[in-house]
Amino acid sequence: MELRIFSFSKLGYEAPAYESEGTEIEEKARETIHIGIEKYKDIYDQKSCKHIYKVGDKVLLRNINSYGLDKSYDGPYEIISAKPHNYVITNDKNEWETTVHRNRIKKFNDNDA
Repeated sequence: MELRIFSFSKLGYEAPAYESEGTEIEEKARETIHIGIEKYKDIYDQKSCKHIYKVGDKVLLRNINSYGLDKSYDGPYEIISAKPHNYVITNDKNEWETTVHRNRIKKFNDNDA
């Protein structure tokens, strides 16, 4: 079965322009999108990490591949360098170091161990 697409423009028919309605609808759509963006930004800001860590602080690193009953965080690790949104961390034996975003770490407390 062949699908045929019919176009009125081939017959010389032009759809009427509804400029007044089109701009009102578009403006309403823009307002709705803007409200949605602000709503989701507020939700993100509430959940985002506001902690500022210093060099030498002990932190736990969120394990992004944990499922079910797996450990959610690994560590502790030590911060050796700080950038605006990222931190360079190393393990206790200084065997390796890696850069992680601040949303993947949380403060280590001795009772977390």
